[in-house]
Amino acid sequence: MAYNPAQPRNPIGQWTEWGLTVGWHEYVDRRGNVRKYYKNNLSQMPSGYEMMHVGASGRNFSTLKNHDVHERVHITGTEDGEQLAIASTGNTCFGVINHDREAPEHTLSMCRGNKFQPVSENLPLDETSFGGRAAQLEGRKDGKVYDTLNARTNEQVNRAAFEGENAKVYHIDPKDFAEAEVKARHYYENKLGLNNADARSAEVFVYMDKEGKTHVAPALKRDSKTGLLKRAPRPHNEGGSPMAIVPGDDLTRMTRAMQAEGLDDVQCAISAGTGKQANGHPQNALHFRKEFYRNKASGDHVTSWGTIEMNNKGTEVEQARGEFSSDKEYADYKSKVADRRNKAASNYYHPVDSESAAKLMRRKTGNMNIPQDSIEMRHQDKEVSFAVRGEHTNTLYDGYGSRVGYEANDADGFRSMFNYSHQNNPVPAQAVHVGTGKHEGQYGITLRDKASGMSVVSWYNKRGHHTDTEPLLKANPQRA
Repeated sequence: MAYNPAQPRNPIGQWTEWGLTVGWHEYVDRRGNVRKYYKNNLSQMPSGYEMMHVGASGRNFSTLKNHDVHERVHITGTEDGEQLAIASTGNTCFGVINHDREAPEHTLSMCRGNKFQPVSENLPLDETSFGGRAAQLEGRKDGKVYDTLNARTNEQVNRAAFEGENAKVYHIDPKDFAEAEVKARHYYENKLGLNNADARSAEVFVYMDKEGKTHVAPALKRDSKTGLLKRAPRPHNEGGSPMAIVPGDDLTRMTRAMQAEGLDDVQCAISAGTGKQANGHPQNALHFRKEFYRNKASGDHVTSWGTIEMNNKGTEVEQARGEFSSDKEYADYKSKVADRRNKAASNYYHPVDSESAAKLMRRKTGNMNIPQDSIEMRHQDKEVSFAVRGEHTNTLYDGYGSRVGYEANDADGFRSMFNYSHQNNPVPAQAVHVGTGKHEGQYGITLRDKASGMSVVSWYNKRGHHTDTEPLLKANPQRA
């Protein structure tokens, strides 16, 4: 029976009946119990969700209590501040970049069919864990923390496979790979005697011939003397693509996921992955990429990418942290986080435009939601490289993304800056003056001169630096 991407699995992984409508349905589990589940209208979900739903490993209806980091979809941001959804199995990594949606303020994670959870504060790069204080604010009662994924290396390797000087890129229909893998699975079952589960996960060769046609071939055979499984010889492929060995079930999962998204023309390449062979050379991986297409359900413009390789090293499981046993442990942890962020930001030091400055700040702070239009470049300033605008104050940064000060946008902002540096002697709002004439662009504070007892105005520039002091006209000695 041909695969139908509109046909979902039930909670125990079996294919359900065709043509199920939105609403409640029943199934019988392996113990004979009758269970119910709800089929949602996936067209209502954000772009790429259907692909993530199929692409993540594990059970469709797993829970956060019995979680596996690879059974969940993780939503974070790219260095451009756009939404990035990630799903992985350990050998694969699937990503969907939504160009029309901003990155979430905090990394989110969800089980397939479950609700979103906010990310904990105790994590490197704001990309790691669930639980802790954020979980308490959300109302979680189990007190657990939950790991998540960092797929930055995988995305970089995937992009390089298509943009490199010697890139060999093909256009394929994911269905062709999926159907070819079915034939390889049947070979394992009928010729080698593997059970269905082992046949699905058995390794296969994948490649494109010189005509660009996709091929999937069994990578295992029986030893004629011992009867044990061993590596099959590589197929001959003169003039075609390089060859990669991948798990069959991961190939099925990724290609079926792209079918579920409605993709039938996808860029494909076989090139270096994230791991190495025993001889130290990079191992090959199978890469897919579909750039800037329009999702029919949501209307959003998205880019989908995926990589499959044996023992993928490009997706790191970021371990969650709940509590710290000592101040030293917490300090060491924060130092480690700072080192990682600085390394990630180093590619964008000394930005020349607001786009580069936004990328620098996203990597430096771990907040992927810093908008580019909030950044103002200061090319004529020797001390300040750029400013991040706020409602009442701007934050000033040097070329390394280190904060060097603040400047006021209005009287409220200046008063806030002044009172922060004079916490023992704060001033009320009515004591702040907006400068005119020779004091244009400055702010004044009404103070009492201790020597004369007269009221004076002490003037400051936008950055809080004192410029001069003058008597308050029509001063009232009783007021200060």
